Order: sequence, then C-alpha cells, then structure tokens
Amino acid sequence: MSEARLKALVVGMGALIAAGFAVVAGTIAWRLAGPAPPRAAIALDLPDGAAPVETSLDGNRLALRLDTPDGPRILVIDLATGARVATVEIAP
Repeated sequence: MSEARLKALVVGMGALIAAGFAVVAGTIAWRLAGPAPPRAAIALDLPDGAAPVETSLDGNRLALRLDTPDGPRILVIDLATGARVATVEIAP
C-alpha cells in the first residue's frame, strides 16, 4: 500500500470520527435545550365522604388509599392518562 493511499485513509477515518462526535454532541445539546413536556393536571373524582390516607407511586401508577363511609378502598390511577385502572374495596 502506498504512503499517499494510507494517508488518505487515515484522514478519511479521522473525518468520520469527527463527524460522529459532532452528531452525538449536537443531539445531546438539542435534547438538553428543548422544552420540557407539559405536565397535565389530573382531576380525581373521589367517592362522597372519602378521605385520602396514603399514596404510593410505582412507575406510572399511583395507588391512593382512601377511608370511605363504606370502608377502606384503594384506587389505582394511570398517571399518563389519568384513567382509573382498578378499585379495590377492602372488606372489614
């Protein structure tokens, strides 16, 4: 392999490394500078006379323990959609 050809390969590979680094740095800067996604408020319809006692968060799910006139209850809410995933009524 000639010296000129080897030099051209080294310069070409150096340019590829520099271009790859620029793409990675640009992507990181763009994601850091971008606006944060808006957080929507979730309105929960609690049963009449219900009082929140305890909450627990697991990933994108919220478990809300309530004391109601009919007995304790647990509501599981999907925070992404605000939908009620489950209602667990605890028998006395």
